[in-house]
Amino acid sequence: MASADGESICETCREIDFHYLFDRARFDHPRFIYCFPYRAQYIRYSADCKLCSVIFSGTPSHHLGKMFELGSFLNAAATANARGTIELRIFLRDHIDRFTSPSGAVFCKLASDVSQSLGCVQPVHRLWDCDKVRSWLDTCARCHGTACRLDSLRVPGMNLIDCANMVIVKAAQETPWLALSYVWGVDHQKRDLKRYRAGSRLSMRIPNTIRDAIIVTLRLGYRFLWVDEYCIDQNDEIHRNEQISRMDQIYRGADLTIVAAAGTNKMYGLPGVGSTKRTEGNVVYIGDVIVFANRIMPHTETTRSKWFNRAW
Repeated sequence: MASADGESICETCREIDFHYLFDRARFDHPRFIYCFPYRAQYIRYSADCKLCSVIFSGTPSHHLGKMFELGSFLNAAATANARGTIELRIFLRDHIDRFTSPSGAVFCKLASDVSQSLGCVQPVHRLWDCDKVRSWLDTCARCHGTACRLDSLRVPGMNLIDCANMVIVKAAQETPWLALSYVWGVDHQKRDLKRYRAGSRLSMRIPNTIRDAIIVTLRLGYRFLWVDEYCIDQNDEIHRNEQISRMDQIYRGADLTIVAAAGTNKMYGLPGVGSTKRTEGNVVYIGDVIVFANRIMPHTETTRSKWFNRAW
């Protein structure tokens, strides 16, 4: 048997009834995480099986020789989907009731829903998804009314990067902007800081993270971006202290904040935007079902990042 992308599927994976797993899934509950269907479905790892490589991704090698039972529950994100898309996380249980689960979560859903359920878990792709981010912004504007724009009036003394012209400008009244939260890095913290004021032009050799954030800003249909290094005059103590005291207004007033949680300095870039590579998830199509494992879990990676230790 072959998957939709032509890869072979082993005998035990061939017997998996994914639609039955969909039907028998239960909503996640903190006291009852593992929800196994009434009709047991078993699977044993095969090194040559495309589906096994997804389901068993992250499973310790000393477990791979065992027979496992598949279980599933509805991911919490599925409840927020207006179309009612069902998402399942797959866990494995061996015959003597010792539980093991992959270090990277494994999900499955109807392939026809992957591009439509933008609010739910998705496979990680090589490039960032501009359309998905636009959908978040559209949902915010449509559903939240003025709640997200309470602080969007011009912050006194605030400068912005005009991404279309690569120049620093004074923020005009009610000008929409995006903000960047990132890590400068120890080697770049105080070294050779150029003085940027309204009218200053940005060099073509700007750090990768700032360059990629400018690309994101323009692709999302915005023109102005706030970046502390460029929008705060680092050599003017009065301006610097005043803007730092208004940092909460700046971030709350932004339509969206780009968080550069990857890397340890501003030269790293935004994965999937510029030259910095993104780790793709493992994906396989079985009929009308897609099964995927995201090797990197955003919450875990973010809390481990250098960015997580910074103030803003």
